[in-house]
Amino acid sequence: MRVLNIGSLNIDIVYRVPHIVRPGETLSSFSAARHAGGKGLNQSVALARAGVEAAHAGAVGQDGLFLRELLEKEHVDCSGIEVLRDEPTGCAVIQVADDGENAIVLLHGANFAVTPERIRRALEKMPEGSVVLLQNEISSLKECMELAAKMNLRIFFNPSPMDKTIGALPLEAVDTFLVNEGEARALQTCAGERISRCNILTTLGARGAEYRGRNGEFVRVPAANAGKAVDTTGAGDTFTGYFVASLVQGEDPEAAMKRAAAAAAIAVTRPGAAESIPYLSEIIGNPDK
Repeated sequence: MRVLNIGSLNIDIVYRVPHIVRPGETLSSFSAARHAGGKGLNQSVALARAGVEAAHAGAVGQDGLFLRELLEKEHVDCSGIEVLRDEPTGCAVIQVADDGENAIVLLHGANFAVTPERIRRALEKMPEGSVVLLQNEISSLKECMELAAKMNLRIFFNPSPMDKTIGALPLEAVDTFLVNEGEARALQTCAGERISRCNILTTLGARGAEYRGRNGEFVRVPAANAGKAVDTTGAGDTFTGYFVASLVQGEDPEAAMKRAAAAAAIAVTRPGAAESIPYLSEIIGNPDK
């Protein structure tokens, strides 16, 4: 089954620093580099490297053509990515500290020029029952959810970055939420009973992840360890992409979570976001994954 990811595409400017800069502080960086990024792009790369047929819809500026080319090299269908003349590509300025933690500042750019009509054209290519993966880094998200629900598509939603706009979305239409602990608490606060019939996968950092199904199913798996963490940027996107891909490939939630945890564990041992995501062949050699 094909997965359509309607999501962000960013240029990441990454600074390696001794620690995340504090208010009022000026800090020298060890290095600076430009990478492909955006939660949407990262998750599409993860889907493709996990072995599922993936398509991406979104928008970039003229300065972001290399992002579309990167996805094409990963065999992602990019026919839904539009190149805009009057908008810059989304941009993220990322600090990565010695301990692997990160801090991110975003410029939405072309990601917030995604229109309902562009979304409709992408959704109309998907067979009924297909999976649509979403994050909170594009415009027209409400219309996207409404259209996907009307077309009987399964919505998997990673509500990140979590902000006050989330509560206004038709969250009851979501099949599965993919959140961290903070996002899970915020989601319950703003949505409550509206999401009582949704599946919720919560990543717990070093404590692993847990899955609460709409029918009362509960699964918890431990975190995987592939070595010393050097950069946590993109780890959550790796987990998300691998989890969704594994479900689409017929795995149950527990097996999908174990595979996703193994992929994320490898990703954090490498610098960068999209480039740190492992291929399925790096994981399936371990019989526990």
